[in-house]
Amino acid sequence: MDDDSLILSNKIESIPKNLKKYWLNRYSLFHRFDEGVFLTKEMWFSVTPEDIAIFVAKFIKHCYPDAKLVLDLFCGAGGNLIQFARYFDRVIGIDYNESSLMCTRANALVYKVDPSCYDLWQSDWSSPSKEAVEELKRQKVDVAFASPPWGGTGYLAHKSFNPNKLQPLPLKELLQSMFEITANVALFLPRNTDLDILSKVTREVLGDTGKCKVSNIYNEGRLKGIICYWGKSFVEYEKTE
Repeated sequence: MDDDSLILSNKIESIPKNLKKYWLNRYSLFHRFDEGVFLTKEMWFSVTPEDIAIFVAKFIKHCYPDAKLVLDLFCGAGGNLIQFARYFDRVIGIDYNESSLMCTRANALVYKVDPSCYDLWQSDWSSPSKEAVEELKRQKVDVAFASPPWGGTGYLAHKSFNPNKLQPLPLKELLQSMFEITANVALFLPRNTDLDILSKVTREVLGDTGKCKVSNIYNEGRLKGIICYWGKSFVEYEKTE
């Protein structure tokens, strides 16, 4: 079975041996897992857990209450897109992989997302086309979010993760491509991301006064990753009791 094969995921017999540990945590990925969720092999270890996706969508809405359109770059199996569709008028999901987009459609159906609330584009962001960027600018994307591929599960084998190893673009090039579309950007990155490199790249892209807010993201008591935010309302956000 190749990585692009769709797996109807409610039966453990259909799950490859090396993915069964992820299957045991299936309800943290999608609470409605037994209702017909589809994943590819890669999505088992790269989809955003549902509680985290809910938090991200709600936090972005809190910071940008007037936002209408969110871009979900590398939308994968739709974990984030489904939650964005609950809080925003429209979502554009982009992924290069047709199988991933098929997962998104199937899983959005499970969650009863109105098809008019989202658009799916098949596009390779390793070299963003001028046409795609111009169309996204024309549609006035308010916030761009990405959970870019971390290069598989091996990222935890290292003390720190170099965000310039992100796929399909290093951090600097990824941010530059997203800032072409909107000034408000959020990335979901590994928990061991090198924050010094993150800070350095932020200044390279935005200048010496550029700022990035970083939040540790926990799920079921465990640190799962960090969310990095760029944009005035993100950076100026202060938690109040």
